[in-house]
Amino acid sequence: MRALARFPLLFTRQAATTSVAVQTSAEAPALLRYLGEVQQRCSRQMQEQQRCIAGLEARIGQLQHELLRRDAEVRALRQRIDAEAAGEVICRTGCLSHDDHWRADEQCRLSGLPCHHAEAAQTAEKD
Repeated sequence: MRALARFPLLFTRQAATTSVAVQTSAEAPALLRYLGEVQQRCSRQMQEQQRCIAGLEARIGQLQHELLRRDAEVRALRQRIDAEAAGEVICRTGCLSHDDHWRADEQCRLSGLPCHHAEAAQTAEKD
């Protein structure tokens, strides 16, 4: 119905003497032009939609890559924390019990650094 509203002069009733064939032949070029415009508009919209989809798919790929990278970082941090926690348990066990096995002259035999548990042990002994 909108197509008819766009071309009001083409679709008005001709005089009673005008034949249907003459009326149809006059309307056909206008309808073909209108259909051509519609087809061009649809083609442009489809191309725009395809560009948008391609952009979104590229963004999905970027986000998936970022997610994998962050997951790897989280795994590495968890492993590091677990290793540090395990090291701390081993250090505590060797420095505060088992006859100070890992400690020599207030230094850690494992790392060579000053033992931070030695101060805690001395404070506990004084109390």
